[in-house]
Amino acid sequence: MGLGIAPEHFNRWLALWEETLREQLEPPEAEALLTLARRMRPNLERFTHPSRENTSPEDYP
Repeated sequence: MGLGIAPEHFNRWLALWEETLREQLEPPEAEALLTLARRMRPNLERFTHPSRENTSPEDYP
């Protein structure tokens, strides 16, 4: 299912999420939620772009 979402959209999502977390939370809590979001990214990309089935969290910054 192509939803019109590209890798750069996920980059922007993570950047905004990181900025918000660091503004609102203490560093340990912000880092924990950022780590979770980074691990979610491959699954979200697989849903939006099924051709990316072989991606893993290590493939992203």
